[in-house]
Amino acid sequence: MLEKLIQLHQANRVVQLSGPNGSGKSTLLEQFHIWLFGQGEKFGPYSQHEAVAENYSSRQLMALVSSDALSFAIGWGITASQLDTPLTQLSSGERTKVLVSMAIGSGGVVVLDEPFSHLDQQSRNHLRKHIENSPQRFVIANHEPGYLDDFPTLILAARS
Repeated sequence: MLEKLIQLHQANRVVQLSGPNGSGKSTLLEQFHIWLFGQGEKFGPYSQHEAVAENYSSRQLMALVSSDALSFAIGWGITASQLDTPLTQLSSGERTKVLVSMAIGSGGVVVLDEPFSHLDQQSRNHLRKHIENSPQRFVIANHEPGYLDDFPTLILAARS
């Protein structure tokens, strides 16, 4: 399955992984991270399950990435007070916006694992519009049917 994902990634700017919970989307993305690293490619990962340095503020974490991350977060509606709040005190949607902004600001392939899960409709639309119009390359695991149908999709079956 990794081979198919690599081929789709090399041929397309945006690739989506789709399948039910437990089908292996996150595991496949982890293997893809290892492949990207082995290729010497920069990438910005986001996973809804990943632990981060939550006692740090968004502003502190984004300073480690790039000013692009901060610009994207502000354009997404993250306020100055939210930027100075530790991640542990942000809502799940605000935390998702910060962490996805960091992945986008990485300057490499943006690898997103279920980025739409904690976002309201307006935020989902903002991210989708960025994915559609950005020159960046994206690999996105998504279980929201119909949301990214314009892009090539690798469908994973449920594990038995």
